[in-house]
Amino acid sequence: MFFLDESGFGLSLPPTYAWARKGEAKRVPRAWGRSGRVNAVAHLERRSCGGWALGYALLEGRCGTGGVVAYLERLSWEVAREGVRGVVFLDQAPFHRSRAFREAAQGWRERGLAVAYLPR
Repeated sequence: MFFLDESGFGLSLPPTYAWARKGEAKRVPRAWGRSGRVNAVAHLERRSCGGWALGYALLEGRCGTGGVVAYLERLSWEVAREGVRGVVFLDQAPFHRSRAFREAAQGWRERGLAVAYLPR
C-alpha cells in the first residue's frame, strides 16, 4: 500500500524587517524559477513486514502531470522488480486525473501498481 502526495516549499521569506549590518542585505537563496520554490513528490509505503518506507524526489519546476507520472513510472518498475502488487492512493488533484496520467496508469497496473483515489 502506498500513499503519494506533492508539496512545494517557498524559499523566499516575506519578513517585513531583518537585522543586518548597515549597508548589508540579507537574502535567502532561490532555486528553480523566479518564485524560489522547491517542489517535491513523495510516497509513504506500508511494508508487508509491518514497517514503513518513505521515498521522494525533488522536481525541477512546477509540479504537474509530467513529474508525477515520471515518479510513478519508476515506482511501478520497483514494484515489478520486487514481484509484489500494490495500490497507490492519491488525492483528487486535476493532474492525477488527466488523460496522460490515466494512460500511464494502464502500464503501472500491468506491472502490479494500481491507482485508487481518496474520497473528496
